[in-house]
Parts: sequence; structure tokens; C-alpha cells
Amino acid sequence: MKQKLLISLTLIFSLSSCFDGGDSSSSTPASQKEVVAQAPASVASSGLTGKTITFNPTLVFDSTGETIDYSNDSSDSVYPSGNFSDVDLNETVEGDRLVISITVDGQKIDLGFSFVDRGGEGFIDEAVLDVVKVDNVEQTLPEKVTVTIDAGTVVNEGIAEEDRLDISGAPSEEEWNRYVVGTAILLENLAYQDFTLVRFNSATSGQYVDLEDGYTGDFTYSYTQDGNTTGNLSVSSEWLNEDDTDYPDSIGHKMRDEFVLEVSFTDFYNGTWEDSEGKVIDLETNQEYDWDDDYGNFNGITNVDLYIEQASQN
Repeated sequence: MKQKLLISLTLIFSLSSCFDGGDSSSSTPASQKEVVAQAPASVASSGLTGKTITFNPTLVFDSTGETIDYSNDSSDSVYPSGNFSDVDLNETVEGDRLVISITVDGQKIDLGFSFVDRGGEGFIDEAVLDVVKVDNVEQTLPEKVTVTIDAGTVVNEGIAEEDRLDISGAPSEEEWNRYVVGTAILLENLAYQDFTLVRFNSATSGQYVDLEDGYTGDFTYSYTQDGNTTGNLSVSSEWLNEDDTDYPDSIGHKMRDEFVLEVSFTDFYNGTWEDSEGKVIDLETNQEYDWDDDYGNFNGITNVDLYIEQASQN
């Protein structure tokens, strides 16, 4: 079995310093430029449904966007203590914020969310809780509370439809370099029931973290579009075989993986993949090993650092 680029989300934060986003001297990728998005009209249309936020109380939005479950174990804060389920909510749009109001134990709580279109392609990537009031008195948040929105699912209505990027199908090489470089993809490996987080730092290089085995490393790649909905990633990575008995004649040797990831895009951020045309090479003896083809699904992670931080808390 070839060396896998696997990920254990419960451990990712411990190695996040190795997953550093590449050359710090390089300019911010276009995909990471923050554009203020027009606030959606409702929770149901905002991408917040089913999400959990914690800033002193913990709030869980239901799947319809109509109610919130509220819990707070602290009795020495301005927020009501206790557990309250299916709390009705009201919503209004005030400027660039969606303001959600709930009443808990007789106290009114207003939650003001602003929204970020990361990359400015016309879709919302993050909701930021930046204003909280209790009985009309504004409270100080301990830190910015950001909720990730599934990439490509919530339209930024602040960008006219004719100016909004068509993200359906496969990106061209130019679109890849503008909207995907700087982000990551989370690969679900259906052959092994594992997950892989792979970050694209530039148009030719990236990083992976193999948290099942504790490895981190770099890779080089090239992306080409070969159809309206398909593209290929040609990937190469080198690693030291310290104890992998799948390659018994190569213990202690430097190895290289070479393979092609064939990607079918539902849109720029979602789809399926399979790898093929792969080989593992012992760089000291030139011995080649067979490659097991894998396959699965993928989805895009537009703010990798935030994803790592939130994954570490789950």
C-alpha cells in the first residue's frame, strides 16, 4: 500500500505549525482576499442552519433556520444560564448584518452577523458574529466568532448576477490559479474510509499532513482542465521510509510517490476523484512498487487556518 496523505481531524491542530501556508513573503492569494458580502435575508438562506457557535453560551441553529437551542453553564455572566430548546428567533437585515433576536429566560439577545465572500467570486464563505446585545446593551465579545459556510452554496447577492463567477464544472487553469490556489480540498477516501486535507500554496506546490502516521510534507503538482467537468492533478511527493513494511526492501530509503488525481467537478469546490497512473519509487535503488488506485469525494476548504482551528476544537 502506498504512503497515504491521511488526516485525523482530532490531531490537526497539534501539527498546524507545519501546515503553514507556504512562503510567508509571498503576496496574499486572490482566493484569500476578503470582500464584504451582502447579508442574506434569513437564517435559512445564510448557511447558518445546523451550525453551532460558542462565545459564552452555546447556540445551535436547527436545520430549518426557525429555532435555536441555547445552553449556558455559567451563572456569573450577563447571559442567561440554563438550557433552553427550540427557542424561536426573529431576523432583520441592518446594513451588512443579519440580526437574529431571541428571548431566553425573559432576556432579549440580539446577534449581529456580517458575512465574508473570500476571493470575491460571488459566494459567501464565512459568517462573523461581531455584535451581541443583551436587553439592548452591547456586550464585549472575547474574540471574533467565525462560522464557516460550505463553499459555493450561499450566493453573495451584493455581486450582480452577470458579474458573479460561474463555478459549475471544472475550473480552467487560470480559474484554478485565482480561486483554488490558497485554499485546500478535503478528500474523503472511500476505499479506506479516511479523510485527507491537502493545501495548495501556489500553482505548483502544496502541503499535506498525514496525521494517522504523524507525517507532514510538501508536494509538487500541476493542474490541467481536460473537459467541462473534469481535470487532472499530476502529483509528486518525496518522503523517508522509516518503518513502512509495505516496502520492506526500502526501509531507511528516500521514496517518491508519483500519481495522477482524476477529478470530476460538480463545481469548483465539490465533486469526486480517483487516482491512477501511480507508482512508488525507491530513489536509492530505483525499485518501483505497485500503486493501489483509490477513489472518493472532495469538498473545498476556503479558509484553511480557520478550518484547522475549528477542527481542533471538535
